[in-house]
Amino acid sequence: MSASRLTLAAGADGAPPHHHKLSHEVFYVLDGTMMFRLGNMLTTVKKGGLVIIPPGLAHVFGAAEGKDSDVFVALSPGIERFGYFEQLAAISRGEAEFASLVPEQDRYDVHFEDIRDWRSAP
Repeated sequence: MSASRLTLAAGADGAPPHHHKLSHEVFYVLDGTMMFRLGNMLTTVKKGGLVIIPPGLAHVFGAAEGKDSDVFVALSPGIERFGYFEQLAAISRGEAEFASLVPEQDRYDVHFEDIRDWRSAP
């Protein structure tokens, strides 16, 4: 199992749209309100809410507008993803291109999806 805690500014996106071939992913909202797109379903989850994502389900998430959000994220089985999160941070700072993660999809079990304007209902 791997676990992390993520704080997102109001309206900020989390990871890019993706799915996992091997891992289940669990989100527990510690504070604020999160938005999730799970396949073709758009849902809002408030403080205390839990989301469980099975392998193969395309998903993307972010903080809802109006308030920062704090979320606990767990993946099982645990795969070393430290380098993935470092690269995401470098991309967000403009120090690297998103394309640099594409060859690493199998290594981190993060397989990117082409879901544009994910906050709009499908």
